[in-house]
Amino acid sequence: RFERLVRDHVPVFFLDKKEKYGPCSVEWFLERASLVERGKDGPASVFLPRGQVTQEQLLDMQLRHTSPELRKRFALWLDDEDIAGPNPEFIDDVPVYVHVKAICWPDGVPEALEINYMTLFAFNGAYPLFGLPCLLAGDHQGDWEHCTVRLRLQDLALSGVWYNSHRNVEGEWRAGKDVQRDPTGRISSFVARNGHGMYPQPGIVFRIFCAANDFTSAHGRVWRPKRVVRMCGNHGTRIPACASRGCGLPTPPSIMSSEPQSSKGVQMETEFPILVEDFSLWQKWNGSWGTSRNPPKQSWFNNAEPPVSRTFCQRLICPLAKGVDTLIPLEKGQQQKKHEEAGNRSMGNDAALRYVCKDAGRGRAYDTMVVARPLDGVAGPPTPAPPMER
Repeated sequence: RFERLVRDHVPVFFLDKKEKYGPCSVEWFLERASLVERGKDGPASVFLPRGQVTQEQLLDMQLRHTSPELRKRFALWLDDEDIAGPNPEFIDDVPVYVHVKAICWPDGVPEALEINYMTLFAFNGAYPLFGLPCLLAGDHQGDWEHCTVRLRLQDLALSGVWYNSHRNVEGEWRAGKDVQRDPTGRISSFVARNGHGMYPQPGIVFRIFCAANDFTSAHGRVWRPKRVVRMCGNHGTRIPACASRGCGLPTPPSIMSSEPQSSKGVQMETEFPILVEDFSLWQKWNGSWGTSRNPPKQSWFNNAEPPVSRTFCQRLICPLAKGVDTLIPLEKGQQQKKHEEAGNRSMGNDAALRYVCKDAGRGRAYDTMVVARPLDGVAGPPTPAPPMER
């Protein structure tokens, strides 16, 4: 059931029609990378040349060099001949990486599941400032991007999708009922040209006084990953808990008495990707892929997504404005009511989906029962609802 939940929400990625740089796998990147000390204008020194980098050696170098500043400058670097990425004819063979976390209210009651779907691009292309090809900026090696699916915990209804772009605060929420889908019913994510930020619809996104606009298209290459790699290198198969920041999304309609929302509109012949669990050592790497930090070291990996979207005006004329950090202080008067509703929710004939999650705040593990309709579509017997931990 957990596997089906993750697979059913994997997005389809629409690359811009003028995109030059494609996605790649971690293994592809490592096979072609050198391990370097990153300087201001590129590699300052080489520790391991191209073709000699292994995951074991990455951690060995990390242990041998104890200087925190030097560790931050460790980077995996590609030759210019490799920055375009793998052969685009086999783009569907490139995996997408996934991380699942439970979002909990301050008193420990689980609120939602957030599923991060991460992509790795070998290179982030330059932006022609104000559309002028003579003014190029922003290009760099290595580019980790992500979008996040948020599911209401009680019935796994799709609350919405967070489309992340550039800094984490520049992302945008799209409510579940408004999420664009491809003809098979899968979530659509439109990838910006060169920068690879993700957006909920194709078109032009005006940014920074129109100096660095993002362009997305529905007519470029379409990437339908055949494989989903769950990152288990740090948390194992347990789901880590993160503190809630609140969420400005509208409450999704209940799916307790209807078909599972994840399969709504999906044709029977749709081939869903394979989910594999990966415990590889690269996930413990503290360095960078080019200039992009390893995902477990980025702030969004172990925290809930921002509670509200970036507005048009903020993107255009206030690019350095801070985002909203949390809505929790504004909702203190409503929290107890939400907790009571969550604890007293009736299960009826619905089944319970069990998962194990780690309570980061208390340093212990506990089991949480999530009220859900059977994901395989087969009606299950009535199950008594256990009291939710409070």
